[in-house]
Order: sequence, then structure tokens, then C-alpha cells
Amino acid sequence: MFSAEPVEWSNLLGGEVTNNAASARFAPDDVRGLPAGDFDIVLVTTAGERVCKIKTDERARLTR
Repeated sequence: MFSAEPVEWSNLLGGEVTNNAASARFAPDDVRGLPAGDFDIVLVTTAGERVCKIKTDERARLTR
């Protein structure tokens, strides 16, 4: 499941900053079904690409 929503916050100069917050949820069985070792999650948007590496020890915590 993927969700995104706009977020706003103030900067030190008193201006407003607008961006997006995103989250993704994967079924534990889908993660367990991946080959052993590290894996990458890549989010591709019109603004660019973001890569998050999931190390083996983090993966173990996610699928307990």
C-alpha cells in the first residue's frame, strides 16, 4: 500500500515550505519471498528518484 500527502512547515525565516510525505507498506510474506540479502526500494516520481537500501538485519526486524 502506498500513500502520499502534502505537508507544510515553517522555516527559520518565517516562510512556509510545502512538500510531500509518503509511506509504503509491504506484506511480510512478500518481503520473505524475496531472495536473501539486502534489497532496495526505489520510489520514482516526476520530481526524481529516491532509493532506500534495506539491509539484511533490518529485513529480519521487518519480517518477525
